[in-house]
Amino acid sequence: HSLQEENPEKALFSLYEEDGTTAPSDPSLLKFKSKKLSPQKQQLTESNLLNFMISGSHPFSMVEEPFFRTFVNTLNPEYNVNHTAEYFCSLLNNRAEMAKNSLSTEFQKVQHISVACDFWTSHNRIPFFGLTVHWFNSSKKKLDFIDLGCFPVPCPHTSEVVASNLKNILSSFLGVNLFEKLLCYVSDNGSNMTELLDECGISNNR
Repeated sequence: HSLQEENPEKALFSLYEEDGTTAPSDPSLLKFKSKKLSPQKQQLTESNLLNFMISGSHPFSMVEEPFFRTFVNTLNPEYNVNHTAEYFCSLLNNRAEMAKNSLSTEFQKVQHISVACDFWTSHNRIPFFGLTVHWFNSSKKKLDFIDLGCFPVPCPHTSEVVASNLKNILSSFLGVNLFEKLLCYVSDNGSNMTELLDECGISNNR
């Protein structure tokens, strides 16, 4: 029978009955009095829950599942998951905007970057152009990198097409012209990948 349509507390008792085990004599054992968390703890708990869903590629809709809410309440009676999937989507969007603003500020300070790029094809035969940027992070005092993404690029993948995509992506990434900061370029030795240096007006010893 469907447990999703039942009250989680009643459903738990029905599960005890089905497998022949003894249910708790006091239904209140399955209940926990919710206390209000401090704003700092509430924010930290929601941030950790968001991290959990992102790292495991779990759907945000899981926070609306009755048994998930009961489980979380069991772990921490003070935290009551009463938000919707849309709420956690908004948290993710806010975090993404903060990350982009931080990265944009970092790239404005960077003097030089190097890029590594390559093509790969998905299982359903869609070609993508993968691009990674490396630079020296002056704040962290170490080399840093970020995957700018995998961008769909229709065939043919001539040096002109690849060069155009590389220049367009780097010239306006987060409002910063990274193409002007390009110092080193790494790729395989395919003719279309090596010839794009000339197409972009980049010398081999730049």
